[in-house]
Amino acid sequence: MFPFSKISAPLLAKRRRKFWHPVVREMKSRAAWSMPNLVPVQNLTHLIKPKDRLLMTMGRDENARLPYFLKYYRDLGIDHFLFVDNESDTPMAEILAGEKDVSLWTTNESYADTRFGVDWMNALLGQYAVGHWVLTVDLDEFFVYPFMGQRSYQELLAYLDDCEKSSFYTLLVDMYPKGSIASAHVPVGESPLKHASYFDRMGYYAVKGGHEDTWTRGGPRLRAFNSETHDAAPALNKTPLIKWHQRFAYHLSTHAAYPAFLNHAHKRHHDPTGALLHFKFVSSFREKIDQAIKHNNHYDNSKEYQKYLAKLKTSEAYTLYSSLSEQYTGPESLIKANLMTPGAWK
Repeated sequence: MFPFSKISAPLLAKRRRKFWHPVVREMKSRAAWSMPNLVPVQNLTHLIKPKDRLLMTMGRDENARLPYFLKYYRDLGIDHFLFVDNESDTPMAEILAGEKDVSLWTTNESYADTRFGVDWMNALLGQYAVGHWVLTVDLDEFFVYPFMGQRSYQELLAYLDDCEKSSFYTLLVDMYPKGSIASAHVPVGESPLKHASYFDRMGYYAVKGGHEDTWTRGGPRLRAFNSETHDAAPALNKTPLIKWHQRFAYHLSTHAAYPAFLNHAHKRHHDPTGALLHFKFVSSFREKIDQAIKHNNHYDNSKEYQKYLAKLKTSEAYTLYSSLSEQYTGPESLIKANLMTPGAWK
C-alpha cells in the first residue's frame, strides 16, 4: 500500500472531499429544514453565470449600511449578492428591490434557533454557490487583502485556484474612532472608515481550536471589555472566502467550516491571509446592543453585551482609543502590524 504520509496535500484534500463529514451531514440536514422558511422576495439567481463571484450576507434593521456596502463590494468585484432579511422593521426590499445583482429572501425564523443564521447560510450556499468563490460577511464587515491597491480581487482568486486552495483566512479587525464611539456618525452612503479609522496594532493571541483551526482573540473587545476574562472575548478568526462545494458547510458562523481542512488556510508561512475591517464601534453601537439583547442575537448574549452596555452607561463619551491604536491607511498597515501577510503572493 502507498504510504499515507507521502500523499501530496492537494491529493489528500481531494480524497477528503469524496466523503461526507458527519458535521457537514448535520449542518446540511439543518439547512434543509430552514430552506422552506426562506421566502424569496427577489430571486434573480437564474442570472448567476458559472464564473460569477458571489457574496452572502444577512441582517436585521441594517438598511443604513446597505448603500455603501453594495458600492464597496461591487467595486471589489462581486457579481451577485445573496441577502437574508431577518424581519427588519423597514424591509431591506425598500432599498434592494430592482437591483439586478441582488437576490433577497426574508424569514421569520429565530436567528438564535438557526445557529445564529448558519442554517440560512448553508441553505443558500448549498443551493446557489456550488462551484463559485463566495464571500460570507456581515453588513459591518469589509474584506481587504494584500496588494489590494495594485491587484484585483479576481487576481487573488486566480492565485488561490492556481495553488489549489479552497479557502482564505482573515482576521476580524475591530475599527473605532479616535474620539468617543458616540461621535462616529456614519452618514448613509459614506465609508465607515472615514469615521472610525483606528485599530489595535498589538494585543492579539492565538490558541489551537477544536475544529483543526486557530482560535484568535484580542483587539479592543478583549482590552476594554474582557481584560480579566480572556476566554470570554469574541473569536476573531474567520474563513469568509471559500470556493463552495456541495460537501462544504459552515459550523460556527464563518469562524469554523467543515471539512476541517478549510480552516487550514493560514497554517503555512507562505499562505497569504486577509482581514475583515469590522465597524461595530460607531454611533449606532448602543442601539445595536439594545437590539441584540432584546432579540437574543449573540452567542453569549447575557454576558458580552451586558459588559458593553455597562461600559457605555458609565459615559456616553466612552472611547476605545489608546496607546495601542494605529490608524489604518491601507492593507500595508495590517501587514506592518503582523495582522495580515502576503505570504508567497509577491
